[in-house]
Amino acid sequence: MSTKRKSFLALEHLSFTYPVYPGLPSGPVFSGLSLSLPAEELSMVLGRPEAGKTTLSRIIAGLIPRHTGGALQGRVVIPGLAGGPTEPQDMLEYLGIVSQDADEQIIMTRCDYEAAFALESLGMPRAEMRRRISAAFEIMGLSGFQERNPSRLSGGEKKKLLLSSLIALDPPFWILDET
Repeated sequence: MSTKRKSFLALEHLSFTYPVYPGLPSGPVFSGLSLSLPAEELSMVLGRPEAGKTTLSRIIAGLIPRHTGGALQGRVVIPGLAGGPTEPQDMLEYLGIVSQDADEQIIMTRCDYEAAFALESLGMPRAEMRRRISAAFEIMGLSGFQERNPSRLSGGEKKKLLLSSLIALDPPFWILDET
């Protein structure tokens, strides 16, 4: 009897090329990439600078090519999302991402609002949101930061805020891009 683990995410023959821009190199960022990430395990994608790690994370999150253009071939398969992701907001329950640059990701003017953003999008009751955010802030050492403006935080505190948001959301798959 096999105890084979069910994968949470699979990439099947993924290839991506950004649009051609004058003065920038062209060609595929990667081609024919296939992998399966098992549930409940830590997996790392390692590569040299400019190898496509951030591009890959944004493809998985449904942001590329939607916001960049380019040619994407292959499939991202996520159990629970029949046919794969269609919109980035479809991913909220399944995947959270912390970008390399926290400033490009933080959009709210209070830390608790930032942590609540995805939870509100899912229609979570306010009492449950407050409980989750408070617990997440405590885990990350941000107790008392709820009313602070994220633009006034240090770089490390901004990363902790984004991680707190993921802890509160509790998706099964996290992407930490150079975090």
